[in-house]
Amino acid sequence: MTQPRRQAYLTLIETLLIWDSEEQTAILQANLELLDDDFAEYLREWATETLPNLDADIAENRANILYNLNLKVSSFQQGSHRSNIEIGIACLEIGLTIFTREAYSEKWAMFQNSLGIAYSYRIKGDRGENIERAITFYEAALQVRTRDAFPQDWALTQNNLAIAYSYRIKGDRGENIERAIALYQAALQVSTRQAFPQDWAAAQNNLANAYRNRIKGDRGDNLEKAIAFYEAALQVYTRPAFPEYWAMTQNNLANAYSDRIKGDRGDNLEKAIALYQAALQVRTRPAFPQDWAATQNNLANTYSDRIKGDRGDNLEKAIAFYEAALQVYTRPAFPEYWAMTQNNLANTYSYRIKGDRGDNLERAIAFYEAALQVYTRPAFPQDWAATQNNLANAYRNRIKGERGDNLERAIAFYEAALQVYTRPAFPEYWARTQNNLATAYSDRIKGDRGENIERAIAFYEAALQVYTRQAFPQDWATTQNNLATAYSDRIKGDRGENIERAIAFFQAVLEVCTRKAFTQDLAVTKNNLVNAYRNRVKGNKNKNIARAIAFYEAALQVRTPTALPIDCLRTGRNLGDLGFAESFWETAIFGYEKAIEAVEQSREWITSDNRKREIIEENLDVYEKMMISCIIHQQYDKALQTIERSKSRYLVELFTNSEIYPKTATETEKQQLQNLRRQIAASQQLLETETPSPPPLSPPLTKGGPGGFPKTLPHNPQPKPAASAPNISNKKKTN
Repeated sequence: MTQPRRQAYLTLIETLLIWDSEEQTAILQANLELLDDDFAEYLREWATETLPNLDADIAENRANILYNLNLKVSSFQQGSHRSNIEIGIACLEIGLTIFTREAYSEKWAMFQNSLGIAYSYRIKGDRGENIERAITFYEAALQVRTRDAFPQDWALTQNNLAIAYSYRIKGDRGENIERAIALYQAALQVSTRQAFPQDWAAAQNNLANAYRNRIKGDRGDNLEKAIAFYEAALQVYTRPAFPEYWAMTQNNLANAYSDRIKGDRGDNLEKAIALYQAALQVRTRPAFPQDWAATQNNLANTYSDRIKGDRGDNLEKAIAFYEAALQVYTRPAFPEYWAMTQNNLANTYSYRIKGDRGDNLERAIAFYEAALQVYTRPAFPQDWAATQNNLANAYRNRIKGERGDNLERAIAFYEAALQVYTRPAFPEYWARTQNNLATAYSDRIKGDRGENIERAIAFYEAALQVYTRQAFPQDWATTQNNLATAYSDRIKGDRGENIERAIAFFQAVLEVCTRKAFTQDLAVTKNNLVNAYRNRVKGNKNKNIARAIAFYEAALQVRTPTALPIDCLRTGRNLGDLGFAESFWETAIFGYEKAIEAVEQSREWITSDNRKREIIEENLDVYEKMMISCIIHQQYDKALQTIERSKSRYLVELFTNSEIYPKTATETEKQQLQNLRRQIAASQQLLETETPSPPPLSPPLTKGGPGGFPKTLPHNPQPKPAASAPNISNKKKTN
């Protein structure tokens, strides 16, 4: 700390001490560059040297000014939030050297309560230890602020102590939230709506936050209670009377609707979006930058999950909202929220439809690793575990690198997450990680295939102990779907019985996944059910194939080329392959046509010419089988169209040199097709003499030939999407 810097700090202190509260705000805004951790340290030095030499009245006046400065700087929306809190703590600790419990018991308790608030939100130091210190300060304040002597202050401190227990890291998570609920309810015995309407509204909002995060009890019922408490708070927190708190409660109510289980999922998310947008009418970036960033983050979370609208567009909007939040949530100013937004942005890149899939996953991994620079296990154990789980998801789906090694890394990350996500402490997240770990074992390359599938089944069944149909209908459906897929692939046991069990699990899922509520999950399950019917041993083969075709076609109504191109490619290819194998040429053409549209959509979203060419090369077998199907079905124009769409010299050569004819073709029709081939060959030769041809694409890896049985793509187990970090509730504490 240089001497000029020390002089600047002293000048700032002296200026703040002689002006009232409103002037202090302007002074702080004019001196943002001085509001740092060193200023907090200098404040303590100044107090040690100055206050003991002052008369008692003047010292008391200085302590009161410092208390008000704490209120001002701790809620200051500009500068470094981390340093602002440290300055506030310094003001309060200095004040306590004047306001001792023996001489000023009431003010001593007020300072203890305010220190509790400061440590609850403190960024510097260990998060768990800070919350423990906050609890200690609140409990100290309650030694003076008894219900009989100071009922309003007692209720206020009960409320703040409850918030600290809601955030508490140490101890059992479920028990901490129950303690918080009990403390809120105690506060409401004094903070009635009639006597203290604003305090009553604050307690309603905070009680709602606790029920939204509650572990004990039925999850759906807890969320309904949270919604009711938020709506009660809004009876007092009207926009004209309390615009800032109205916006906060709009934001929190939106969080509850984002999580809501009861009612239509799509409608709940639309309601959440509308509430967030209402909050942003007050929470503008100039007026409330931190709150604006919080709502931007939450709005992004909801667009990531949104059912209505185009899926690709929703994810692009989510990315834009997260990037907006990061304009405020910088790592130096808000490291915890910066890390949270890095994690959430990574989740969205993991799901992203537009752009190159491999590049999106690499970006996701980079964002997760950035988040873990802040989210260490000692400081943020729950957030660390969430990010471990999410990083595992990214490695499980990773395209770049060696597939077997990626899956081993994913398993290691899931197992790390389970060190924190125990069933007693975090039953929902424990179940999610069990499901995801099972999916990794289903895909695992290393180790014995049969043993890996058995382990996967055990993990899915463990997840279902928590994911009941009543409490978590969507998660139950996802895990049932994955368990069914594992039984479809099972090596041990009777093959026919395993497939029958898989079909039963899939059909159970369809009872929950209605088209309106869980559109994408419905498509996944129908796609996987098809695979089971294709492989079915029992029953009539023709009926099984007819059911398979019907389910593929139903899945393609959701898995469209523009909304879900990767899934559309997979399902379209599988339908085409089924039609090809069974000589159902119209079915084959329909399936391959959808797959080709998905390939073209993926290429349109990618800027790299090399990657565009690779995508064609990777899926050249689809174009080949499409061309063959069109020839056999006498759709020659479509066959030529397919060659043009592939831009492949290999397909031109295959078309002109092959002896593929429709089975029912007459000699005249065969001669016409042969003449067409000669014309194309001549045109191709002429073009090659005029223009250098590009290097030929590699031929497809699978060449079954006409009437052959191409290899069907393995069905794709759909894991529960990566768990997003919890939405910011922005719980407010009133002094």
